[in-house]
Amino acid sequence: MDWSFNHGKIGKYIRMKIRFNQPEQRIPNDDRGIRIQYGEAKRPRKPWRWYLILIVSSLPLLYLIGLVLQELLIVKADGRITVPHVTVRASVDGYVKQVFVESLHTVTEGEELATLENLPLKDSFRRLTTEINFLNEEKNKLQLQSGNTTLQSMPLLKFAQEQEKFYQNRLHQYESLFQAGRGHTSRSCNST
Repeated sequence: MDWSFNHGKIGKYIRMKIRFNQPEQRIPNDDRGIRIQYGEAKRPRKPWRWYLILIVSSLPLLYLIGLVLQELLIVKADGRITVPHVTVRASVDGYVKQVFVESLHTVTEGEELATLENLPLKDSFRRLTTEINFLNEEKNKLQLQSGNTTLQSMPLLKFAQEQEKFYQNRLHQYESLFQAGRGHTSRSCNST
């Protein structure tokens, strides 16, 4: 051993030498021949727990950073959008019978805006319906009158049937025109 001490006097030192012996190779479960029982090792910590703790503890900081970024990146401003007026025109003649929406209301596609009434088309439809009814009555009368004389009334019956087919076709044409006019009016009203 070599120690140096100064006992308060200048120039006098005591020297000591210290030597350390190297420890012997030991077995961890054995201490000088005595067997040592160690307890079970602790469970290793799961690393995801630490990440969870880190995330939860940093949430307030992330929230504040988000608020600062929101103020820097997002601009909030009040405004007004103006849309030009749109004129809706029907493809058929008539007048507006009923309006289903009010001014400045939002409408969706397919929503009915108004009902148009076409008097000439309605009159033609009524007239054809009346003619068909009249022809059916005439046919029934002829069938009753003919009784046994079916051979004599056969040309009249054929004529009545042809007239009925003709007027039925015209009625279907007017009905399809009437429906197309209503549908087209609704579509043209809805498309704008």
